[in-house]
Amino acid sequence: MNPRGPRADALEPVASADRKRRRWFLLIALAVILTLAATLGRKAFARWQHDRLIRAAAKSFAHGDLRSASLSAREAFLKNPASIAACAILAEIAGQQQSPEAILWRQHLVGIDPARSARLLDLATTASALGETFIAAQALAQVAASDRDTTAFHATAGSVAITAKQFVRAEAEFQRAAELDPKNENIRLNLATIRLAIAPLSEASEAAATLERFRENPVFRTAALRALLADARRRGDFARAMSLATALRQGPNPTLADLLLWLEELQRASSPEFDVQLRELQTAAVKAEGTPYSIMAWMNARGLAAQTVAWAGSLPSPVRSRIPVPLAFVEACLLTGDWKRARALVNEGDWGDMDFLRFAFHARVLYETGNHMRRAEFRAMWEHATNSTRGNVNALSMLARLVTGWGWKDEAAQLWWIIARNNTGQRPALEALYAMHAADRNTRELHRVARRIFEIEPANPAAKNNLASLALLLGETLPEAHRLAAENFKLDASQSAFAATYAMSLHRQGRTAEAVAVLEKVPVAAFDDPSAAATFGVILHAAGENAKAASFLKKAAHGKARLFPEEIAMVAEARDRKP
Repeated sequence: MNPRGPRADALEPVASADRKRRRWFLLIALAVILTLAATLGRKAFARWQHDRLIRAAAKSFAHGDLRSASLSAREAFLKNPASIAACAILAEIAGQQQSPEAILWRQHLVGIDPARSARLLDLATTASALGETFIAAQALAQVAASDRDTTAFHATAGSVAITAKQFVRAEAEFQRAAELDPKNENIRLNLATIRLAIAPLSEASEAAATLERFRENPVFRTAALRALLADARRRGDFARAMSLATALRQGPNPTLADLLLWLEELQRASSPEFDVQLRELQTAAVKAEGTPYSIMAWMNARGLAAQTVAWAGSLPSPVRSRIPVPLAFVEACLLTGDWKRARALVNEGDWGDMDFLRFAFHARVLYETGNHMRRAEFRAMWEHATNSTRGNVNALSMLARLVTGWGWKDEAAQLWWIIARNNTGQRPALEALYAMHAADRNTRELHRVARRIFEIEPANPAAKNNLASLALLLGETLPEAHRLAAENFKLDASQSAFAATYAMSLHRQGRTAEAVAVLEKVPVAAFDDPSAAATFGVILHAAGENAKAASFLKKAAHGKARLFPEEIAMVAEARDRKP
């Protein structure tokens, strides 16, 4: 034993090990600190870069330099795809250029901004301004229930309804907006505009007088003049229309839209000024971002596609190739049958997020210039266009509207069905499909659409009635059709449509006398509809009331164009069958 403890040299290895551990701990801590500092520094630097780019974009935008603003905002977006400021600037720029890309930027804002309902209203407004009423309807349908009974929602819904030419609905929306905000002069102006548009010519004086008063207010002058101009055109008062269009053009700050309204009047009047003024507008447009596209789209819609091709071909390459100009250029080539130039346009360049439209135009070129040997090439390009939407509902809607204008019903239906099976935008897509197949009197496809509507709205009586009536016509899923018809009739026997479907259901079950009793309680005016007349006529004939059935069958036969093939066959069989 050593009462003095262990020797000093015996402690040295332990002390040395402790020093090494402390050194390692210090090194690790220092590395962690340096790593955190670098990471935080990079994040701070990235934020600084983003904020600098946003300030530059905002400054350029304020000075009207849309190209510089777009470049700065896009760079900021690439650094931070969740940048609300970058997306908002890009949406505004695209909107000023009337580019369909504005819709995609508005959609992106919906996904990243907590103020979702407000962004959805912005999306609806933008889509409506670009004529994409289905996208606008989809956006409105997604607004939270708690945000629907507001001035902003009803005013936006009213504007969308105007674009869709649903004027009665528009009036109701603006009327509700006025009730919520009775002092809002802009809403009063919109109400007067709607009432002037829908009122009989002999009863429009009050709305016209209201708009004349608004015309004296500098804030509302332009909107009032546009409404009065539309009314003058409706009345065929072209002298007044020219006067109002000239007043728009001579205003303190006429917009491009106002100048185009004036040009429309010059064109309609075959004025020698038209060509001169159009050339002057084109010359000025080359210096203004977005303006060439707007003018080209306007020219294409007014039979001037050949002039669009000539003008677009003369533009400087940077202007000609910058989206959205190629969209209008290619459209003009299609309208004039210039397939060679169209092929060159869709083969070159990069349309960015709008590339799905480039591929669609390419498919159109292949379709028009190919033969049966190139069908596979066309189909492959069309599938490429569809896949390039990446399932984006709004891109699919834009593509569907484009090909509908080309008469490509099968391709349009394919796109609407992709949306209809999605979780967003189902209703407008199904309404588009229903309208398409109703126009073709395609009962089987309508039944398919009605089935999908019922799947997503099983408690909707109208959805039940449509499904049941179409199933009864086709003789399919009859047990379900009988059940749905009975449920609706029990819910509201006063509804003529429900009564007619229930009566046909009873007749199909061999209960024809009961069916007659149901229809005899329906107001006579309901049978002005050829389909209702066909139902009653067929059932009365089956019940042996031939004389009474004859008038209904005759009425149905006169409205043959509005009947489905199965109804036409039933009416013909009943009329041909001898008593």
